[in-house]
Amino acid sequence: IKDDMQAIYAKMLAADGIIFGTPVYWWNVSAQAKAVMDRTVCYYANGGLSNKAAGVIATEQRSGSGSAIATFTGFFAGQKMICVGWADCVSGDEGYTNKEAIRKDAKGMKRAEALGEKMAGYLKTHKIP
Repeated sequence: IKDDMQAIYAKMLAADGIIFGTPVYWWNVSAQAKAVMDRTVCYYANGGLSNKAAGVIATEQRSGSGSAIATFTGFFAGQKMICVGWADCVSGDEGYTNKEAIRKDAKGMKRAEALGEKMAGYLKTHKIP
């Protein structure tokens, strides 16, 4: 399929590590995030994503990030990626109308930053801190 996924494929293959992000809709990943996962089936047989470090950040209104994170960690396992961690952030009711609302979640922002540091540490040492 000739679409924007072609550029994403190239970036995924070139990357040492990938941190995925998704808002939580109906207690799971967004349709767009699931479509990206589904479209990587082309790498399942040839191991194109194997041994790449991976993490996920899920943003939620109040709840549901657990299911979204579980979906991504299952995807990582299926692709034989190395899950270095995850972070969840809460936008509250304001998140439906204001995409910047997530920045108000100080704990979530710290978890996201910690995930970035964990990814960087893994890429330097190949050990999950």
